[in-house]
Order: sequence, then C-alpha cells, then structure tokens
Amino acid sequence: MRRHSVYLKGLARHFLQGNYGFFAVSLLCASLLTSSVSSIPSALFQTADNLPMYLTQLLIAFMISVLSGMLTDGLTKIALSVSRNQKAAFSDLFFAFTHQADHFLLVELILTGITSLLHIPALYMEYLARQEVLTSLQYNLFSLAWGAAEIILAILLTLGFRLAVFLLLDQPEMSPLGALRQSMQLLRGWKKKLLYLEFSFSGMYLLGLLSVGIGFFWITPYYETTFAFFYREVTGETRGQEN
Repeated sequence: MRRHSVYLKGLARHFLQGNYGFFAVSLLCASLLTSSVSSIPSALFQTADNLPMYLTQLLIAFMISVLSGMLTDGLTKIALSVSRNQKAAFSDLFFAFTHQADHFLLVELILTGITSLLHIPALYMEYLARQEVLTSLQYNLFSLAWGAAEIILAILLTLGFRLAVFLLLDQPEMSPLGALRQSMQLLRGWKKKLLYLEFSFSGMYLLGLLSVGIGFFWITPYYETTFAFFYREVTGETRGQEN
C-alpha cells in the first residue's frame, strides 16, 4: 500500500509541474469566495442567543458548506484535467454550477449531511459554552478530542462515496444516487489502499495548519491530483502513466 501511495504521489508531482501556479490561483479564488460567503451567518446573527436563531444560523451555514463543496468539486475537475495532461480552464472551478448542477448539489447535500451529523456534539457543546454552562477549558478540551475523532469518522463514513464526484465530472448526466452506488461498487477491494492514501496526507495537513494555511496552496493541488490518478486507476482508464 505504501508503494502504491508513493507511486500515485509521484505521478501527481510530475503532472503538476507547470500547473501549480494556475492551481494555486484557482484555490485562492475558491478560498476567498468561501470565506466571504461563510461570514454571512455570523453577520446576520451577531447575537444568536436563543435556540431558534442559533438553529437558523446553523441551517444557513450548512447550505453554505454545501455550495462550498460544489466549489471544491471544481478544484477536483482541474485536478482531473491535470492528471490527463489536458489544459485546465478557470471556468472549471464553477463546473459543478454549470453542468447538471442539481446532481452535484444532491451529492454534496448527502456528503455534507453525513459530516454535519458528526458535528452535532460539537455544536451542542458550543451552544452550552455560549450559555456559560461549560467553562472555556472544558469546551476547548472537548473540541480538541472530538475534532480529531470527527475527522476520522467522516473519512470512514464517506470512504465508499469518494469517487462519486469524479464520476459526475466525467458523466454529468449520471444520477446522483447512481454515482454514489457506482462509487461503492468500484471501490470494492480498493478501500484499504484508499484509506491508506487518505491518511498518508495527515502529516502534510498538519504542516499546512502550522504554516497558517499557506502550505495548503501546495498541499491541496498535490492531494487533489493524487486522488485523480487513484480514480483513473480504479476505473481502469490507466494503470500508470509516465509521460
């Protein structure tokens, strides 16, 4: 599994040569759009002291996360083009909004819904902290512990659907549920390699956090392109590519 991971990462590095700049600019635009829109809930509800207002804020934040996921699908589209040695366009960033948008929307609703359910304990503890039921120390300790568990559980629960977005990118006419089902079918016998590949980036993500996010402008293109090669290998499009 380690050799397989190293091989795919090597392909990603090779094909990203000359494409990092474009990918980084696309990622910067996506990040700016996401951060701007993500500030809407807190701007609308600066003092969400009662439960209804707090739940409304969470609902808006959930929909923004879904739309942000569709923007990330655009980065996946760029990575897929890079892996095929095809020229990527800036318009690819908005591919999920312009090609059968309802299909991408439903897939992101399902995936975001799964991760959001895992986030409920953290949201409840945050609400208790706002009401001063919990001390700052109690809240911070819980956030640290549950945050790590949440990431691991999210990866495990959505692992079988990992290729759904790739399938929609190649076949936008495919139904959302069909893409999710086909992803699970394609990944039979591949999940251990996929899981290893996912966690092999954990050290890089830690470095990205320590670099105050700057490192992600290198890590994210590397991550997305590596998984584009994984998708192409699983689907049989290629079992390796050297040029």
